[in-house]
Amino acid sequence: MDDSAIFSVTNESLPPTLEDKLRASIWYTVGKICEEEEDTLNATITQQFRTMLAELIYRHAETMASDIEAFAKHGRRSTANAEDIKLCARRNDSIFDIMSEAVSTSNAVASYKEKMDRARKP
Repeated sequence: MDDSAIFSVTNESLPPTLEDKLRASIWYTVGKICEEEEDTLNATITQQFRTMLAELIYRHAETMASDIEAFAKHGRRSTANAEDIKLCARRNDSIFDIMSEAVSTSNAVASYKEKMDRARKP
């Protein structure tokens, strides 16, 4: 499969969009991970596989972003929060557990900082 069929070529005189930057970042990261795994597994990962994996990740991110936005709108909020992300991750138990733990840790840190700020105020 031709890579240009998946990753659109933009006019070089135009500045890259956020979408272009995200795609490039995913492409780069997938490439680096594949290189590391090739060394670990002593195997070759084809360019076609890398291209398809990068596209799969990008499309999954798009779907998740749409879902998170819908959850926020359903909650009558203009900004998504951690609960919206957890709702999106609910289909995958291990990801949901990681997200729940991250939210708990973040809440604990925020609570501790609030207590410290209150204790410092006269």
